[in-house]
Amino acid sequence: MTQPRREPPEIDERKLEVVREMLRNGFPGWAVEDAADELDRATRFFSVRQGREPRHRLSVSREFFHDHPIERIEPLLQSWRLVGALKQAGLRPVVVGSIGVHIGG
Repeated sequence: MTQPRREPPEIDERKLEVVREMLRNGFPGWAVEDAADELDRATRFFSVRQGREPRHRLSVSREFFHDHPIERIEPLLQSWRLVGALKQAGLRPVVVGSIGVHIGG
């Protein structure tokens, strides 16, 4: 008998807002949007746009949000230089996991 698949717990909205605010501060005047991936609920996607054009893409793992308390999110992302990584990456995706930031290929 198979067990029903349990949905992972929702990501704390306050933690999402910390990331949104960091992106808004790092890219003043640009639009910041985010959404859950319907196929891969283990990731939250963020998009930073200038006008209608997407400029930066970020995915943050659910593990990151669950492994770190809210008061550690911003200091960690600052120490990992998230905004700088996004600027360096351009349109390449940037991924945040529990142990750091990675620029995709």
